[in-house]
Amino acid sequence: HVQDPLSLRMIAQVFGAVIENLLSTGHKILAATGRSDDNPVVVEGRVMTSGGSLPLDVTILLESAALCMAHAARNAFNRCVILGNGQRRDLPVNLVPPGRIATGFGPIIKLAGEIFSRVLSMSNPVSAQSLVVAAGLEDEAAFLPLVIERFDRQMRALKRLAALEALLSAQAIDILGDEPKGVAAMLYAVVRKHAEFYTVDRPLSAEVEAIEEELGSDEFLSKLIEQVPIASFDDFFALGSLQRIEERLPSHEPATV
Repeated sequence: HVQDPLSLRMIAQVFGAVIENLLSTGHKILAATGRSDDNPVVVEGRVMTSGGSLPLDVTILLESAALCMAHAARNAFNRCVILGNGQRRDLPVNLVPPGRIATGFGPIIKLAGEIFSRVLSMSNPVSAQSLVVAAGLEDEAAFLPLVIERFDRQMRALKRLAALEALLSAQAIDILGDEPKGVAAMLYAVVRKHAEFYTVDRPLSAEVEAIEEELGSDEFLSKLIEQVPIASFDDFFALGSLQRIEERLPSHEPATV
């Protein structure tokens, strides 16, 4: 299914851009916070940045990362809709198994749409609405703390959206009789650990929350990275197990997480 929107080919363009943007933003933040600014603080004799006078480019890059999160959410939401609308790979509407009468995953798909709208609403830039400070002669307030707060909310929403997509995908896999392998098998196993194959209507809130929690756990993330490592990304953000990070570092360079 090379041209199928559910194929891996249709994912790389969006999430590749997301990964590249996050990495660029991370390096910029590291450089900006690794020096003192004009309002420094002293910690145990070391002069450090206060975080209150970071340059505007840090804010702008974080805002672009927030926009990337909106693209990622839209991409995930679109797949949720495609999985549930019965128009691809002969999947039934709302993923209700043949011969069954149920509401199915219609409410889940509506929730996915609400999450996408939530992530999108927090991607609007606020730095352009600057307030002049220092008598308007020196710098402007770029609202970086607000940008970070909204970015954090996006992350929490995206974790829930990932759990919803995983749940829908597992249902589709079972309906089609597919046999997932690799990373797909890992995701499928997490879903089926917490949620049985859907045949009759039942509350799904607790199941979705359990799936979300495990998918976001350090243990699962470490296993995922072992399957599909991206060294420049994983190591920079200290993702995965500490042992794996230390193994990749030179012997004279201790890991700092």
